[in-house]
Order: sequence, then structure tokens, then C-alpha cells
Amino acid sequence: MSQVFLIYPYRFWFFNSTFLLIFA
Repeated sequence: MSQVFLIYPYRFWFFNSTFLLIFA
């Protein structure tokens, strides 16, 4: 459970970072 919870936000952050970089 802890592992999934930690990976969930990590993936979202990575995706958001890429989107921001492309949009910038």
C-alpha cells in the first residue's frame, strides 16, 4: 500500500513536469 501511494504521486509529478516544459 505504501509503495503504491508513493509511486502514484511520483508519476503524476513527472507527467506534470513534462507538460509544463512543453507548454513553457
